[in-house]
Amino acid sequence: MLNAFTAEEYFLLSLVIILLVLTNAFFVASEFALVSVRHSRIDELINNGNKRAKRVKRVIEKQDDVISATQLGITLASLALGWTGELTLESFFSGLDLDNIFGDGTTFGLSAVIAFMLITYMHVVLGELAPKSLALQHAEETALWVAWPMEKFTQLTRPLIILFNGTAWLILRIFGVRPLSGHRLAHSEEELKLLISQSEKAGLLESKESDILQKTFDLPDTMIREIMTPRVELVIISVEDPFKDIVKLVRDSGHSRIPVYEDNKDNIIGLLYAKDLLKYYAIHLENSSGLSSNNNPSIRDILRKPDFVPETMFAHKLLTQFQSSKRQVAVVTNEFGGVEGIVSLEDILEQLVGDIQDEYDSESPEITKMDENSSEVSAQTSLEDFNQYFKTKFESEQSVTIGGYLVENIGELPEEGETHHLENITFKIAKKNGFRIETLIVDKTESLLPEEEEKQVKNGKKVDK
Repeated sequence: MLNAFTAEEYFLLSLVIILLVLTNAFFVASEFALVSVRHSRIDELINNGNKRAKRVKRVIEKQDDVISATQLGITLASLALGWTGELTLESFFSGLDLDNIFGDGTTFGLSAVIAFMLITYMHVVLGELAPKSLALQHAEETALWVAWPMEKFTQLTRPLIILFNGTAWLILRIFGVRPLSGHRLAHSEEELKLLISQSEKAGLLESKESDILQKTFDLPDTMIREIMTPRVELVIISVEDPFKDIVKLVRDSGHSRIPVYEDNKDNIIGLLYAKDLLKYYAIHLENSSGLSSNNNPSIRDILRKPDFVPETMFAHKLLTQFQSSKRQVAVVTNEFGGVEGIVSLEDILEQLVGDIQDEYDSESPEITKMDENSSEVSAQTSLEDFNQYFKTKFESEQSVTIGGYLVENIGELPEEGETHHLENITFKIAKKNGFRIETLIVDKTESLLPEEEEKQVKNGKKVDK
């Protein structure tokens, strides 16, 4: 049994315990700070001439070694703290002569239990939780302070670190796990989206900024056919049209680039730029007394060669193509070589920042609320926008608009005035232009009558007339 220590010895042991707790806290704070500090921020500090940031840069570039060093320091401090705490309390209880009162072993058992509880509390609260919170909230400042001592400690214990890392990697290989160098966190797309959402909730990102970042992840999954201007909506001219008619059309349309065809609309031979036409028009006015049937210049010489892209191309790839080709418009074709529409750089950017309106764009909304349950909806509204507004989950691999989705599910072209049901949504064909649906009246109800549900599942389709 230990003899009781003197008051001076108890004081020194108490200082040792406090020092060990602080040592443990230092290594914990170092680990979390050096792992969580933003590398871009450190680079910025280096560019501003911060010498301590250069040391942080050296340390975080060897995170495997640094993390192993912090773990070694935490382990040594924890073991020393447990041994010192148990020794101190056992000496204290030995002075109470508890073995003679309660039997042999009482002093050791009681000191072990109390030491375990007390040291664990100090270790967890002061040596783990507090420094971890400090390091996470002030990662940059903490990293700048701990970089130098951690660099020296890592150099001092390098032989042990090499031994520990080598042994750990060997064990991982035995179990078929390939060890990766570095501790930088690699986040999945869903994790990044969650981080963006949490940053918005915490007030670190504005709603618009968060929305743009979220939409960036959707761009690689967006096909050109989902964002293009379809063929039926194109302003298009024939190369054989009278020059004065072409000038009038370009002036009235407000478009800066217009596709030009020859023979048929699937044979696009070029793009007519309004600025080229203006210059061409001015030259002919200077060289002639005006435009007449005998003075009908051809626009063929001022057409620009268009880019042709498949409708299944993804938006992010087209964005890269636009950047390399220094063009902003491409003709979209289907698998048979027919023209499906036109896509522009603006169409891609609108997927990130929302609608970009100019003085020629129509301000009429795609969805107009009529009453509590009914809305007037453009048939060209995208499925994504429709789902977001009406809280539905319509999906299709063929259709990108709500009008196309309705026709796809009906299986035939509906007539004006017809009513159809999809899930708990009622669609009325409000307006057609030839074979094309232009406007829908959408009525959303919480549930349908049993007879309506029976009609919806008829022939495996959720459709009713």
